[in-house]
Amino acid sequence: MAIVILRLMIGLHFLSEGTAKLGGEFSSSGFLSNAKGPLAPSFRAMVWDAEGRSRLGMAHNKQGDLVIQGQPTRNAWRD
Repeated sequence: MAIVILRLMIGLHFLSEGTAKLGGEFSSSGFLSNAKGPLAPSFRAMVWDAEGRSRLGMAHNKQGDLVIQGQPTRNAWRD
């Protein structure tokens, strides 16, 4: 009887953790961006803006120089 109760409690725990991740607050970006090994580039490619260039407002101007704009950074911080 104790084994059955233990299995039920473990199952309920996994169910509650899984449903919590479906709520929208779960993000695997930290895990994917820290990937190592031969498949690391493909895992890092799954992360949007992995280096933060878009959120920092980094862009190239017509001369090819790297410029940083402040408004995208403020928008990302506000969001």
